[in-house]
Amino acid sequence: MKSALYLLMLVMWLHPFAALSQTEIRHDNAQWKLVWSDDFQRDEVGLEWKAVNGEISIENGRLHLTGSGVFAIIDRGFKPDVRLEFDAEADPRYPPVDLSAGLAASSEYGYRYLLAFGGQNNRVNQIVGPGFSVVDQHPKVLIRQGETYHISATKEGRELTLRVNGKVLVHATVRDPLGGPGFDRAGIVTWAGLYADNVRVYERVTPAAGTPEYLESLPRLPISREGRELALDSPGDGPAWASAAIDKFNRGQIADALHDFQAHADTLIGMAGWSYVAGDLRFQESDRTGELAEVARAWQRLLSKSPENPAISALATASGWFADLKMARSGKISASRLVALGRENNPFYYKALLYKARYRYWDGKEGGNNEVVGEAVGWMRDLKKLWPENVILREYTGETIPWGEELNADTQRHPAWAAYLHEAYARQVRLMDVWFEKRQAPDGQLGGGWGDDVELMRTWMQIAAISTGATQAQAGIEKLADGVWKSVLKDGFDKVGDVEHSAEPSADTLPTMLFLRYGDPLWVERNMRSCKTIIERFLGIDAKGYPRFKSSEYGWNGVHTQPQAGGDTGYNARTMKHLIWQAWQGDPVARDWFLRWCKGWAAATSSKSDTKLPGLPPESLWYPSGSISPPGGYPWWDQKRNYYGQMGTMIHDAILCAYALSGDRTFLKPFQLLMDGATLGPLPSGNPAPGTVEYCNLAMASMADPNKTALYRYLTGERVYDEYTRRFGDPAQIYRTDYNLDRYMRSFQRTAEANRTNLELQTTEVLSTDRAALNNALTVFGAYTGAVEGLRDASTPTFAVTYVTPDTGFAALVTESTPQRLRIRMYSFWKETKKIALRPWLLKPGTYILMTGRVLGGEHAGQHRYAWGPRQKMKILHRAQPVYVELPPGKEYEIDLRLDEAATIPVKAPDLAIATRDIQVRGQKLYITVHNIGNAPSSAFRVALEQQSGGAWKQLSSHPVKALASPRNLTLSTVVVSLPLPEGASRSHLRVRLDPDDAVFERDEENNTAAISAG
Repeated sequence: MKSALYLLMLVMWLHPFAALSQTEIRHDNAQWKLVWSDDFQRDEVGLEWKAVNGEISIENGRLHLTGSGVFAIIDRGFKPDVRLEFDAEADPRYPPVDLSAGLAASSEYGYRYLLAFGGQNNRVNQIVGPGFSVVDQHPKVLIRQGETYHISATKEGRELTLRVNGKVLVHATVRDPLGGPGFDRAGIVTWAGLYADNVRVYERVTPAAGTPEYLESLPRLPISREGRELALDSPGDGPAWASAAIDKFNRGQIADALHDFQAHADTLIGMAGWSYVAGDLRFQESDRTGELAEVARAWQRLLSKSPENPAISALATASGWFADLKMARSGKISASRLVALGRENNPFYYKALLYKARYRYWDGKEGGNNEVVGEAVGWMRDLKKLWPENVILREYTGETIPWGEELNADTQRHPAWAAYLHEAYARQVRLMDVWFEKRQAPDGQLGGGWGDDVELMRTWMQIAAISTGATQAQAGIEKLADGVWKSVLKDGFDKVGDVEHSAEPSADTLPTMLFLRYGDPLWVERNMRSCKTIIERFLGIDAKGYPRFKSSEYGWNGVHTQPQAGGDTGYNARTMKHLIWQAWQGDPVARDWFLRWCKGWAAATSSKSDTKLPGLPPESLWYPSGSISPPGGYPWWDQKRNYYGQMGTMIHDAILCAYALSGDRTFLKPFQLLMDGATLGPLPSGNPAPGTVEYCNLAMASMADPNKTALYRYLTGERVYDEYTRRFGDPAQIYRTDYNLDRYMRSFQRTAEANRTNLELQTTEVLSTDRAALNNALTVFGAYTGAVEGLRDASTPTFAVTYVTPDTGFAALVTESTPQRLRIRMYSFWKETKKIALRPWLLKPGTYILMTGRVLGGEHAGQHRYAWGPRQKMKILHRAQPVYVELPPGKEYEIDLRLDEAATIPVKAPDLAIATRDIQVRGQKLYITVHNIGNAPSSAFRVALEQQSGGAWKQLSSHPVKALASPRNLTLSTVVVSLPLPEGASRSHLRVRLDPDDAVFERDEENNTAAISAG
C-alpha cells in the first residue's frame, strides 16, 4: 500500500512525480523539507529520470536499474544541502554490489560524490569524490541478497554522510564541497542491478554552516559582448584607451587588444577586456605557458585592492575556474561551472563551452557512446558559427585539415614501397614528437592521467624503438616511464586494484624499456624490482604444484583473497610481461617462474575438465586449489563468478611465449589443440548455452586470431594456419606468408594517408590518451624490424633488427629473418651516403658474411639481381651488436647477413653496466656505481677514467675490482668504486670505462662506457 500523501499529491497535480510538499521533517536537529518524491506507480519511467549509464525501467512498482555503473539521475536541480533517501534491494540475478547514491551530480557527467553501500564488489562501504575517498575496509554491514535496505545519503555543508537503516556507515568532511549550478542533481547508483522504491529528496530549510555561496550568475561588467564584437556599456563615458582596445579587438587584432587591456589590469574595465580576449576562441592559450592562469592571478590582485567589492569577488572566483581549463579532465568541473553561469556578463562562457565540449567529446569516445560524441560536436558547430576559421572547431566538426605536406610520399622520384613506408614512419614519429613538445608535463604525464597515458606505450614504444632517429620520442617515453616509477609505483607496482588496471602503469612501461634503452642498468633493475614484488606477494604455489596468482586484485600494498576478487585469469598475463622481458634479458629466476606458471595453465588448457574441451583455457584457475571451478560449487564457466570471463586469448599468448623462451614443445600443445577445435566444422551457430560443446568450440574459434597463427608460424616454420593469418592478419603478418610487396606497399600507403590530416585531433586535442594509439603500428614496425607481433602484454619479442641512424630519413623492409640469416631491403632519403648501424637481435653467435649492394632489375617479374660489393666477414657474439654499413642516397639497397661459422660462447655471462647517472663527482674524486645485470658473476676487471685528447683516449686513473656477483633472487648487484681526478687535469671530455682490457666476456659490451663532465 503506497502512502496516502503520495496518492493525495497524485490527485492534486495529475503528475507521476510528487513535488514541493510543504511537509517538514526533523533530521539530526536540522530542519529539512521534503521537495520531491517518487513511488513508481506507473508503467513508464517518465522525463524526470535519466540513465547516465546503463538502463532504467519500472517493474511492479519499483525502479529497476541494470548495467555496469548505471546512474539513475533525478534530472532537476536541488539546493546544495540535500538528502536523498530510497529503499533498495539488489537484483537477485547478480551477486549483490552497490546500493549507492550519487550527489553533486550533473545530467551530462553523472555524480561527483559517490556514497556507496556495498562498494568494490560488496566488500567496503565508502564515500568517494574528486581527490578524496573515505573507505571502511572492515564494514559491519554489507548487502545480503533478498533484503531491502533504507538508504540515506546526505550532503550538508562540508559533511557527507551515508546511512543504512538509520545507522551511519561512512562520514566524510570535504574542504570545498561541490554544488550549485551544474552540480545540483542527485540519483541512484549500482554496478550490477538493483530495485529502488520510495525515493525522497529533502532540502535543508536554511543553509548549514560551511555551505558555500555558489555563484549562479556574474555581475554586469563595463564591457559586453555581442557575437564576435565587444562594446563599452557607456561608450561616451569610457576612457579613450578602452575604446581603442575594443576597436582593435573588433578588427581582429587580438594580440594588440590584449596588450592594451593588460596595461590597465589595475582597473575593472582593463580586467574585463583582458578576460573577454582570453575567453575568445581566436586567442590560443597553451597548457604549458598558462595564460588562463595569469588572468586569474590578475583578478586576485585586483581583488586584493578592493576586497569588499562583490563584483570583483565574483569575477575572481570565476577566473579561478577559468584557470583550470586545460586539455586534461581535471578542468571538467570548472568548465561546467562556468557554462552553468550562462552567457550574459560572462567573458569566460565561450572558452568554457569549448572545453566542456572537448571533455564531453572524449568521454563519448572513451565510452563508445556516439550520442555523447554527437552532443559535443553539436556544441562545436554552434561555436563554429561565430568562429568559422577556428582550426580546432573545423576538425571536430568533420573538416579535414592537411599537415606536414613535406612528408607526403613522392612516388615519382622514389620507389612506392619506400616512399609510403618512410612517410608512414616519419608521420608516426612526428605525431609522438608533437605530443612530447606540447603535452608532456614536467612529471612526464601527457594529459589523460597515468592510467591512460601508459596505454600509449603499447604502440608508441615499438615505433620509437625502430631507430635512434626518433630521439625526441625516445626521450619523452623515458620521461613518462620515469614519472610512472616515481609517481605511481612502489616496489615496482601500482596499488591494489583489478589486474587489468593495476598492472598497466608498470607493465606498459618498464618491461619494454629494456628494449628501448637496452643495456641501461636502471631499467633492468627497476623491472627486476617489479618481478620480485610479483613473485613474493602476488603468487603462491597451488595444490597442484604450480605458481598461481592468488586473485585478480592485487598491488604493492596487498592482495584481495575474497571470492569476489576472482582467481588467476588471463589478464594476469599482463602482469607476467615483467617476467617475460626479464627472462628475455637473461634472468634465470624470472624465466623459471614464468615457465612454471605457464606449465600450470598449459596443463589446464590441454586437459578435458568437466565440460571444458582440450585447447580451451578455463576462465580462471583458483588459488589455492588449482581448480577451474569457482569456490562454492559453481560451474567453471559461470561468468558471474569468474572475474573477467573468458580471457584465454591472453593465456595462449603467454604459453606460446613460453615456447619461444624455452624451446619446450609441450608449450605448443595447447595451441595445437585450440586450432583443432577452432577449425572443427561446421562452425556452431546461435548463442550456445555456457559450458556446452558448442559453447567451447565457438569460444575456441574466436581465439584463432592472427597474432597467434603468425607467431606459431614464426616459431615453428609450419604453415598450416596461414589461412587464418591471411584472412585476419596485420599486413606485416600477411607479408610473411606470401612476400607480396605490392600488397604490403598499399598498406604503407593507407597508413601514411590516414595520418595526413587533422594533426590537432590526433595530438593536442586528445583527452582519452588510451585512444591515441598509432594507427597500424605493427604494419610499420614489422616492415622495419621483421616483427610479427607488437609489444603489448604477453606478446613474444619477434623483432630481428633495429637501426642506429641520425634521423628517420630511410625506409627498411626485412625480407628474411631467422637465427642464421638477416636480409633487409633499404632506401635512403638522405642526400649523401650515410654510415649507419644495424642492431641484429636474433642472430646466433658466430662469424657472418655481410654482403651489400644495389638492387637491380631481373629477367622476370618479382626477380631481382644485385650489384653485390666485396664480401666482408665479421664476428657477431652479442645481441644487438652494431653492424656498420654505408647506405648510398636514392638507391634500393640490399643488406644480407648469413651465418658462416657458429661460435660457442658461455651459456651464462656477466653484463657489466654503467650510465652517466652512476657517476658522482665530489671534489677531486669520482664515485662510480658499477652494475652487473647479467646472469653470471664476473671475474676481475678494471674501472678506468679516460680523457679524449687529439682524437684518442688517454687513461687518467683506474681501479681494480676482484669480482662482481650476478643478481640473486632478483636483487641487484653493484659495487661502488672511487677514482681520483688528477690535479691540473681538464674536467671536460671525460669518460668512465669498464673492463678496458676486455678481460671479461659479457652478454653486452655496449654499456661499458659512460661520458661525464666534471666541470
